[in-house]
Amino acid sequence: MKVHLLGVIPGEGATEYLSEQIRGKRVILKLESPQTRDAEGRLLAYVYLDVSDCLNVDLVREGFARADRVNPYLMRALVERAEADARKHRRGIWKKSP
Repeated sequence: MKVHLLGVIPGEGATEYLSEQIRGKRVILKLESPQTRDAEGRLLAYVYLDVSDCLNVDLVREGFARADRVNPYLMRALVERAEADARKHRRGIWKKSP
């Protein structure tokens, strides 16, 4: 099953980071109604390792993705704060940014 992480636009290293985080683990997928699939048929979801650890937010906070500022989603403020933190601390894709 292909899953698109809600609220994020993956960058360099995103796939590798996610693979490391979920390898051999069970994950929890949380969907947002009413749209649960994108145009390509991928499931739109937040991916959790446990009830409080959202990989969508972690991916952005670690600098492997940007916040999606085009599509609506419930965790927008949290994801944008994670991006601001990554930018401030120059993590991942923000290392070379001014």
